[in-house]
Amino acid sequence: MNGAESSLVSEVKEKQDQNPILLELKANVHKEKVMAFEQGGDDILRYQGMLCVPTVDELQERITEESHKSRYFFHPGSTKMYCDLREVYWWNSMKKGIAEFIAKCPNCQ
Repeated sequence: MNGAESSLVSEVKEKQDQNPILLELKANVHKEKVMAFEQGGDDILRYQGMLCVPTVDELQERITEESHKSRYFFHPGSTKMYCDLREVYWWNSMKKGIAEFIAKCPNCQ
């Protein structure tokens, strides 16, 4: 990302090392045991170019909520929201989590 990046992107990058699963993936990337994941010179773990979001400090939930409420993505629906978020972020069961989040939103029903 150029210059100004969102505070959530910065937080994702800072907190990857607090997640044991991502730490293990980083180690396996170095051992060339996982091909879909990569780690650049910035030491940030990515899955097919997307930032791997750790399961700490409710980051996944906060990213979902922020994108859902932002003026650019206001109540976009599950599929659109997933497609938009996966341009930047990745986490296990991301599509399912977004669908569950949207199912709880009264404005999206």
